[in-house]
Amino acid sequence: MIRHSLRAQPLALALLLALDPAGAQPVANEHRNLVTAATASESEAIGLTAFAKSQHEPLVGVLIELDAPAFTATDSKGITGKALERAATAHHAKLARVQDDFIARANAAGVPLLLRTKTVPAGKGDTMRIEYRLSYLLDAIVAYVPESKLGALAALPGVRNVSQPARTRFFLDNSVNYLLGSQNTIGARRLAVYGATEELGPSGTNGNGPAATPVNGFEGHGINIGVVDSGLDYEHPMFGGTGATSPLPQRPPAASGTNRKVTYWYNLGSAATLDDFGHGRHVASTAAGYVVDGNTPNVVPPGSTPFGPTPGGVRMHGVAPQ
Repeated sequence: MIRHSLRAQPLALALLLALDPAGAQPVANEHRNLVTAATASESEAIGLTAFAKSQHEPLVGVLIELDAPAFTATDSKGITGKALERAATAHHAKLARVQDDFIARANAAGVPLLLRTKTVPAGKGDTMRIEYRLSYLLDAIVAYVPESKLGALAALPGVRNVSQPARTRFFLDNSVNYLLGSQNTIGARRLAVYGATEELGPSGTNGNGPAATPVNGFEGHGINIGVVDSGLDYEHPMFGGTGATSPLPQRPPAASGTNRKVTYWYNLGSAATLDDFGHGRHVASTAAGYVVDGNTPNVVPPGSTPFGPTPGGVRMHGVAPQ
């Protein structure tokens, strides 16, 4: 197994974190990264389980902004292309050393910190280690600290600000409605695109695929799309799948397949899975996934994540299910 270290992706983290404007002041537990020895998980951060047990009090996930200049604050305006990429990468490595020094100083001052890191699949059996460091827009790290040490952390030399990132809530059951048009109501938007008869699942006359023509409106009939990503799990109900009994798409070297929803599938990732870590499934289902809800049958594919009724029975489908 090959392990890569990813340390040059600061911008994405800055966009994903929903920060509490009250700085280090406590916010409601359900809206922050509050961790106890009982709830700590290695899937959230490497070493978090042992760190939580060693502190004997709840931990808080925080964004610690330090006072070194971010890359955008350096003299980089005249740099373009590969030179810009090299300069940003070098600056990120420089700030990583500064951040490591700060973590060591904080621990020595009696403020225990654990930098958030995760290991994620990277395709073809590889893994990628992600360290939650920022350097492009600001010099900052995401770390865990005992709740009683928040004030002491904020008072350490070199700390500009301490914020508690709120846990992100996703409303995927509403996202499609905001992509359909500019009508004043959701009902009007759906009517304008899908017509009076919404066709959101398999046709029933073409295997697990769409009908040849729409009843009214437009749900994507007659349009083929290609998704090059981490894979696509055609056993999932959003692609008309039924687990291991799902019809097979054309998979080279096979010359044909019987799947009428996912007509072609080519492995660019791990040979052991249909989707290395779910991103391809997410993208494809957002574009063209069939409807799923609380009545979706439970499917347990061998060696994969179980599919089934949606949490809370929410109704979700892609923009163009057919």
